[in-house]
Order: sequence, then structure tokens, then C-alpha cells
Amino acid sequence: MATPIPQNQVSFDLGEVAFATKGHLVGPRELRTVGVSTDSRTLKEGALFVALVGKKHDGHAHLEEAFTKGARAALISSADAAELLRSRGLPFVRVGCTLEALGQLAAFHRERLEKEGRLRWVIAISGAIGKTTTKEMSARVLEALGIHTLRSPGNLNNRVGLPMSVFLLTAAHEAAVLELGSNQPGEISKLASTLSPHVAIVTALGATHTEALGSIEGVAEEEGSLFRFVRNGPFSALIYGGDEPLLRPQVAASASSHFRVGHEPAHEVCFRELGLGSDGRFHCEYRFSKAQSPPLRLRLAMLGRAASFNGGLALALALHVGGVEAIQRAGLALEAMKALPGRGRSIKGPKGALLVDDSYNASRPSIENALNACSELARARKGRLVVVLGDVLELGPCEEGEHRLIGEAVARSGAARFFAIGERMQVAAQIVRHLGATQVFEAKDVEEIKRELVDFLEPKDVVLIKGSRGMRMERLIPLLVEHDRASNSTHAHEVDP
Repeated sequence: MATPIPQNQVSFDLGEVAFATKGHLVGPRELRTVGVSTDSRTLKEGALFVALVGKKHDGHAHLEEAFTKGARAALISSADAAELLRSRGLPFVRVGCTLEALGQLAAFHRERLEKEGRLRWVIAISGAIGKTTTKEMSARVLEALGIHTLRSPGNLNNRVGLPMSVFLLTAAHEAAVLELGSNQPGEISKLASTLSPHVAIVTALGATHTEALGSIEGVAEEEGSLFRFVRNGPFSALIYGGDEPLLRPQVAASASSHFRVGHEPAHEVCFRELGLGSDGRFHCEYRFSKAQSPPLRLRLAMLGRAASFNGGLALALALHVGGVEAIQRAGLALEAMKALPGRGRSIKGPKGALLVDDSYNASRPSIENALNACSELARARKGRLVVVLGDVLELGPCEEGEHRLIGEAVARSGAARFFAIGERMQVAAQIVRHLGATQVFEAKDVEEIKRELVDFLEPKDVVLIKGSRGMRMERLIPLLVEHDRASNSTHAHEVDP
């Protein structure tokens, strides 16, 4: 599910590139490039080629190919590459680190658009869980308010993907909603310094990437570091979970407007779940403590509490940007949304069972939320809950404890059967067996369970499919569909719950 980096038409002259990156320019300052590319295979004529250096690939090895394909100039860090390009009379800007320079160039572009164009709102989203859904909700809300908005494509949220998303901004955009990801200490700070956002949204926390971040406290410190980079001014705001105590030290010193989202009535946006309706959607109600607005009831086509919370974050953004009169329009936009691929999307599966594809990624809190929502969905269908979970990765010292808690959550869910995929999920399987409420089937890979799962299913069952990105749990869905098609000649397709 990796998102390909899209083409852009951003334009710089070499003087601007050297200024933005503090680099050494060799070539005419007025020479103008169109498009920034980090991939010589997809580079378009006239582009600035950025020679990134990674663990496996060095972009400097592809300079000749880039210029052959029409690159107008290059951004490099290698002394040998500089000598080669100078000897051939090819223009370049040399910097200490091309990855840092890519971010600096994106920051320059973002600043000039705010000074010269219509750009008024830069919204940055971090958090352990729900970033992409919240990003999509926030962008939909802004568009419903008539604000021309750029959203970062897919999951382009790292030190390459974020700058390349910023380069998609044009003078026509009034807002940008951009996602920031991290699995190492300090990454959010590096990304946030590129954006200098007006609004920072931090989604739910959880034990994710604790192999590098150390603990849930480390996750909160990393994700909440985004707040330090919000620029002061009338447009600035912090939007976050008010029920999350670990974020309170991060927001205490900020003079920006605060929008807390959670279950407490004092929060700026307070929500409560009303459960699954007869229409198959999850119903929730929002109240706004500091706005003269009646309660807002929404019917969301997404999973449970997480959808309610993420929707509350987007409504807080609408309230900040558009005031009370924006709330109703924002609510209609949220109700019109479908679940994103891999993030709770419902698919008709074998024998008429409902497959809930929540396979994009996983943490213990997100698994608990999905179990609660799918358990409620199974009861509404008068069917059974079947749970298929792959390993939760990158947990480091938290690994065994988190998987034990996952096992307890599976047992509490009342699942009829638990398919545990991967070595780490065996810990959860042992807990479920010990508690004795659920049948357990263990496997190393999703391919091993397709026959067992299809044979077990009944028409009204709900099947939750979830695991870490590295487990690629989405592979199970076509396996089930193909197996069922071979047996029954039926086709699976997306459905409402």
C-alpha cells in the first residue's frame, strides 16, 4: 500500500535553490527548473533532480540518466559528483545533505506561497493512530466550507514524502492538510520545521514504534513535539485529545487556541458514541462547550470510537476555521465519507460474510477499538465475530506485554474464532486459550488459513482483518475471494455494514 510519489510542476530558479538550501551554486542563477524529482526513472524534462542518499541507493549514481532524460539541474552532496558535473558544464547546487535540503526547499516553497498566494491555512497532523483518516476528514471539512485544499496523497508522511507533497501546492490553494509520520525520535520536529503549521492536530496515542521511541511516554513526547512548531498568530490552534494526560505538558506553554476533543463535557468538542444504528452506521453525538450550537448527531460509515474521535478533531478544525456556522456543513461532509481502503472498509466475503478490512496498520488501542466495533456489528447482523490478527511490529520491550493485552481483548470480544498470524501473535493466542472462551488457530502467514477460515464461515459472520503494515494482512482478502469464487462463483465487493 505504499503511495507512489506524484509528479509536481513546482518551479525554482537556481538562485532560489541555493538560497533555500544554503548550498554552493555552480551555474547560472536565473536558470529555472520545473518540477522536483528524486527518481530518475520518472523524471520529466526541465526538472531539478535531487540525488538522495539512502541505505540501499545513492541518487548520485543516476545523475547521468537524469540529465539524459532532460533534468535541467541537480541538487547534490557528493564531491565526486560535483567534479563530474563541473567537467561537463552541467548546473548544480551542492549541499551537505540532500535529504535536509529537500525539506528546506519545501519550506521555502510553502513560505513564498503564503506571502504571494492565497495560502492561509497549513494544518499538520501527527499521532500514533488515525492520522490518514483524520487528514481525509479534515480536508473534506475544509472543502465543504469552500476552501480549496491540498491533502498529502496517501501515506506520504516521511522526510521524502512530506516535501514532495508540499511541492504539489500551487498559488490556487488556500489550505494544506499534511500528515507527519515518525518511527524515530526527532522525526516529527524535522518534518514540522518544514511546515511551520498554523494548526497542529495530534490524533490518538498508543504503543506504536516503541522499539525506537521506548515507551508510550516516548510516543507522546515525539508526536506532541509538533505543537512547538505552530506559528503564533490569529490562525494558530492546537487540536488534540483532551482525555490524554500525556499531552498536557506539551500544550501547557502554548498561547495558541486550544481545542480539546473527548468525552468530558468541558472539552471544546465533547462526543459520545450512540452505537450501531439500524442503517448499519455508527451513530455519535457532538457538543461544543464554547459555541452557541445545538448538539450535532452524525451517522458515520466507519469503525466505532476511533471514527467518532477523528471526526471530533475534524469538527474542531471546522469550528476554528469557520466558526459555529461551519459545524453543520462539516457534519454533512463527514457523513458522506466512506471508510478508506485498509481502514475499516466493509467488503462482501465468502458465503455472504462481511469482511472488515482494517489491515493497513495496527496497535493495541486500534485493535481494541476495531474489536469493539466489529463485535457490535456482528450482534446487529445476528452473526459471529471472527478475528484475524497479524503481529504488531516495532514494539521493542513492550512487545510481549502488548500482545498479552491483545489476547485479553480478543477473549473479551466474544469472538467465535481467533486466527493468530505470526510469531508475536502466538502470545495473544496463548492468552485466549488460557481464558478458554474462543477457538484458536495459529499460522505463520495468511495463506495458511484461507481454507480453514472459509470452511468455518457462516453467512452472517463478521471477519475483522488487522495487523501491522509489515504483515501485509490485506493479502488475505483476494485469497478468500478467489477461494470462494472457485467454490461458488461469487464475487466480493465493497458494501455498507
